[in-house]
Amino acid sequence: MTTSRRIVIVGGGYAGLAALQTLATAPDDWQRVLIDPRAAHHNLPLLPDVIAHDFPAAALRYSHAQAARRWPCTTVADRIVAVDPDAGAVIGERGRHSYDVVIMACGGETALPSDPAWASRICTLRSVDDALHLRRLLARQSRRAVVVIGGGYTGVEAATAIRRHDARRRLPRRTIALVDHGPRPCHGLPPDLTTYITQQLQGCDIALHCPGRITGLDDRTLQLDDGSCYHDPLVVWTAGVRAPALLADVGSTPTRDGRCAVDACLRAQERIFIAGDAALVTMAHGSLRMSVQHALAMGRCAATNALRLLRNQAALPLRPWDPGYVVPMAHGRGAGAVFGWHHCGRLPSALHYLMATTFSYGLSNRLAVGRSSLQAFTRPWR
Repeated sequence: MTTSRRIVIVGGGYAGLAALQTLATAPDDWQRVLIDPRAAHHNLPLLPDVIAHDFPAAALRYSHAQAARRWPCTTVADRIVAVDPDAGAVIGERGRHSYDVVIMACGGETALPSDPAWASRICTLRSVDDALHLRRLLARQSRRAVVVIGGGYTGVEAATAIRRHDARRRLPRRTIALVDHGPRPCHGLPPDLTTYITQQLQGCDIALHCPGRITGLDDRTLQLDDGSCYHDPLVVWTAGVRAPALLADVGSTPTRDGRCAVDACLRAQERIFIAGDAALVTMAHGSLRMSVQHALAMGRCAATNALRLLRNQAALPLRPWDPGYVVPMAHGRGAGAVFGWHHCGRLPSALHYLMATTFSYGLSNRLAVGRSSLQAFTRPWR
């Protein structure tokens, strides 16, 4: 005979769904609760493809109701704003939710400027809805310049996706600029990869301001420290992701991105596990980067250890598997490291679409993403 337990998962992204899938092995009388303000999981790596290649938006969403039918749980639509470890509860905008164990898989959010005047002028790319909104703006305002702030993976993908969007629709060739504080786009990657990415962006006629910083943004112009000035641009903000501030309630958040430090078993406290982009996991070679494969591994590990804790068993350390990374671009080229080998060109792009299809939830979604990926990869640049 088992004693009823209540396991709460905060966040229904990659880590949250991986945790929920693992918790399907729990006793039937153990409550599993998934809390997220969104109604669905979003396939984030393919958001630029909604703009560049008209990927079907429905195929990039997997509803939490579907997940609950597949891996039985209770779903709650709420935004968690605080954690009360002493009381064993997370506090949302709609109420308190008690737990015996909680898995904080709350992901990250775009690190927007603190000035509200700037925030009102900015487009982000953190959901399918964001991608659809940006696509509509691009189609309606075909001559408006676009300035992408942030030269990391998402910024590079977004800039090339916008160029691809216009080329496919034969729209007038607009000005597209990419601004980053580093010396090159994706400056944290090895020099051979950043050189290739820079060359590809220049070949797509994307103006690079690296290093560059915004010195002014008002109703009419965006000004940069190199003297460049863009009149009434559409601003796309991809400059970094920050974990939710509520993580400070449960542990140390020593880095600028606000991730919560955890031990090798993903514990921040005895009954609190952190998984996915919200977790700061330190390994022998440094901290794990934010990625889908790490989020999935952490979600499974956190859920396994939640079950082991409730069964009075010792926790198991995270054993991440990292095949590498890819920076895809919308014209079918990419750069990345795969099993330690650096690759540039068509192969990284193909691997990106293969992995994005694999990481899709639901058979119909996976088939639709696979079909769209094949079309995107084989469609020639115009």
